[in-house]
Amino acid sequence: MLSILIPCYNYSCVDLVTTLHHQCTTQHIEFEILVSEDGGNQFIEQNSQINSLHNSTYLANKLNLGRAGNINRLLHLARFKAMLILDCDLKPKNNTFVSNYLQLINDNRPLVCFGGIQYEKSEEKHNLRYNYGIKREAILAKDRAKNPYKSLLTSNLLLVNCQQEFDDRISTYGYEDLVFAEELKQKSIPVQHIDNQLLHLNVEENLAYLKKTEEALQTLIKLENEGFVQCGLTRISSIHNRFKKNYLNFTLSLLYVFFKTFLVKTILRKGRPLWMFDLYKLLYFNKYY
Repeated sequence: MLSILIPCYNYSCVDLVTTLHHQCTTQHIEFEILVSEDGGNQFIEQNSQINSLHNSTYLANKLNLGRAGNINRLLHLARFKAMLILDCDLKPKNNTFVSNYLQLINDNRPLVCFGGIQYEKSEEKHNLRYNYGIKREAILAKDRAKNPYKSLLTSNLLLVNCQQEFDDRISTYGYEDLVFAEELKQKSIPVQHIDNQLLHLNVEENLAYLKKTEEALQTLIKLENEGFVQCGLTRISSIHNRFKKNYLNFTLSLLYVFFKTFLVKTILRKGRPLWMFDLYKLLYFNKYY
């Protein structure tokens, strides 16, 4: 009835799988839990404990497929038409997480549904990942539904009778969810939003998150230049295009030269304000476009 698919990279997800396994068992349903390690070399032995759980499998890729390719691998292996894609660094808020999704599953009706994510309250006010998450990602369903495709993330996504795969030409970090959502939109496949959030656990250090953000922006630049996504689809790209059309992108280049060091030091030290983080992303995007 339900395939739970967890792409993983160098992260211990035994607790997550154990919790999901208990919830599925309690519901007395047919299920499977598949975890795919994407070429990492950490927590292999620990995550191998997952194989001891009934209907649960831990697979380790020797090569890194990229997030899109890793998810596709899981989609191909899934036995059931209802497939729940979850990030490995999350945990259910309550014991009704699985049952909330089961209520939506209809064998005949196609469904794409994003349940959302939340962050536990923290006193760490200088963590960039946390500040970004609570302001930009922890959004209620009623607000996500106003722009259903742009609000879709692959961190907590239910697919039922949906044959849409991820574009595995995206082998680097970032924006595979953007391309996936755009393909759903072009095919007029509706996206539903509900409040069935998972708690995000992996709050990285500021430098690590900044580097991941830069890598994601490089991915976006590549996607636009190679025609995978339309220019201006994201907010950063849209602003950049307006500057470029008015021959003002040179201004952004000058701002990058003069303010890069200040912006980076402030972001790394304080983890905020987010407008400064946004400005840095815009300047970085313009610099390497």
